[in-house]
Amino acid sequence: MLKEQDSEYNMGTHYSPPMIHNGLVFCTDFANNKSYPGSGNTLTDLVTKKTLTKENTYTFTTTAPGLGYFAGAAGGRFTTGNSGGLGIALTSELSVGVWYKKAGNGATSNQRLVELWSGTSVSAGHCASIKDSTGKQQFWLNQGASDSRFITLTSTTARSNSIWRYYTATYGSPNLKIYMDGVLDITTTSTSSTLDDVNNICIGAYASDNGNYHFDGSISIVQVYNRELSIDEVKQNFNAQRNRFGV
Repeated sequence: MLKEQDSEYNMGTHYSPPMIHNGLVFCTDFANNKSYPGSGNTLTDLVTKKTLTKENTYTFTTTAPGLGYFAGAAGGRFTTGNSGGLGIALTSELSVGVWYKKAGNGATSNQRLVELWSGTSVSAGHCASIKDSTGKQQFWLNQGASDSRFITLTSTTARSNSIWRYYTATYGSPNLKIYMDGVLDITTTSTSSTLDDVNNICIGAYASDNGNYHFDGSISIVQVYNRELSIDEVKQNFNAQRNRFGV
């Protein structure tokens, strides 16, 4: 795990307040040249140093110093595939944070921001899916090897196009929560507490080979924690980077 002062994650700049690093087990940042150098087919996780590979069409854009992002189109994505070997051990807690901006095109439902899974296919040991669907955010959580055991939570707040948002989904048995820009939006409860470990990740599209349900918009930072972040910690992450995104 990364320490608060680790410049690999902070891009040589210490945020104030600092980012939360306790429990951080995966992080990619398109504005960090140690994660993505601005060109090429490889995205590097700053925690495990594992790599994701570009598939299909994408655009990398830098609009201002320190602000880089991936813009998916036509099924574009970065993925470990089915043998990523991330080795993220989960038990009964998980948090995923994403800085993103929706463009308003592409599939109107089930647009994948991030997918996590453990098995040799996305339907075998599918752990979690972080989505933008019909104008709202969704958190799908699978608590067993069968892909049919999803628990779905949908935000009450509709997102706006062309605005950077910080979307956080957390699970701490038995509660699932969605936060938007550091504010708790909705909570529900589940009936099970077992999560699959995470070996594989896909950013920007559905993790299956056909690349359906691509996210049409911009994704800059993806964070995965092996614990449930508190409301104060989610807010701290938002405040740490909001100036970078002009919010």
